[in-house]
Amino acid sequence: MKERLVALLKLIGWTVWFTVGLVLVVAGAGAAMGALTGNWINGVITMVGGGLLIAGSEIGKTMISKMRVAVEDLQRAFKKAADSIEEQSKK
Repeated sequence: MKERLVALLKLIGWTVWFTVGLVLVVAGAGAAMGALTGNWINGVITMVGGGLLIAGSEIGKTMISKMRVAVEDLQRAFKKAADSIEEQSKK
């Protein structure tokens, strides 16, 4: 039981770490988009929220298909979210 709790806490820690990374990746694009609409903070919040939805969707698919989630799965999901946000901001 203790091992599972430690593993869960590690996954939560990595999720927070990857979320900070995602914020750093999309902050510039979000600020630019928000500046066009009048409030750069709203742009950053919207872009980060969209990225978290993409990452959450990928994590959910992994949970359904593999019945488990590892750090590599979190990393892949957040990388896909960051890549998607960067691709959208280039258009």
